[in-house]
Amino acid sequence: MVESLTLHLIFIVNSVRIKVCILFLLCLCACQDKSLKTEPADSEIKTSQDTLHAVGSTEDSMEVSVSVPMAADEYFSDFIYNFTSDEVYQKSRISFPLLCVNEGDTTYLQKHQWYFSRLHMKIPVYTRFLDNKSSLYLEKSKEISEVKMDYFYLPERTMRTYFFQKENNRWKMNKIVDQSLDEYPDHDFILFYQEFASDSVFQMNHIKPLLSVLMVDPDDEFETIDGVLDADQWPAFHPELPVDVFTNIRCGEDLNYRNRRVVVLQGSTNGYISLLFFVREDGAWRLERFEN
Repeated sequence: MVESLTLHLIFIVNSVRIKVCILFLLCLCACQDKSLKTEPADSEIKTSQDTLHAVGSTEDSMEVSVSVPMAADEYFSDFIYNFTSDEVYQKSRISFPLLCVNEGDTTYLQKHQWYFSRLHMKIPVYTRFLDNKSSLYLEKSKEISEVKMDYFYLPERTMRTYFFQKENNRWKMNKIVDQSLDEYPDHDFILFYQEFASDSVFQMNHIKPLLSVLMVDPDDEFETIDGVLDADQWPAFHPELPVDVFTNIRCGEDLNYRNRRVVVLQGSTNGYISLLFFVREDGAWRLERFEN
């Protein structure tokens, strides 16, 4: 009788253990199943690059996913901001296959070969080279229909130009050209600027004795100084100048004034802007005015 009771108790304990184990396994499976359902299926997983390709097979369907107002095409400055900020928008505004010319050799870049680029906006302070101050505002003009964005690589004396054109009232990039700096129409001044920016002795030798200035008073940010400085005072006020790799944005303007140049230093994110005015006299360029 005792043996029978003992066996019966053992059977009950084992049954309970089995039920507990079964319940534990069921809970574990349920949790695993729930966690799996929070992840997308293999067919739904896409990398950011895949997403760009999957947005749409046509340009119109691609642009549906881009929340950029059509008004952004009115001004190149608005367009290029969006172009350098949004990967999907950038691809939608490149004419693929993209014509690429390298020292006269022609190739075509396919859409899947393109990598997102912030262009000049990745540079804290980028440069523009003009022959008069009024050209500074051309990128905010509705009248321009072509813009060339140059990158100068001075150590190699090469350059790259991105070509933008307004087609059917929409800005698009349609060509990239790599060439020697010697082929650039204003290469003489570009070489001068490089030496001016990188050699302090050369810089001081190419400043007018009395330098005209218009700038914020360092002692009172609400006041400006409009007057002249002795050339010797320039090191205390001059801005940091990009060297070796710098840019130019040509908004259709012509260099009508051969003996005058304005170097624009423009912040990519903070609204900073400085202007350096150069004049060529007796065959030599000299800084004659600084505005900040």
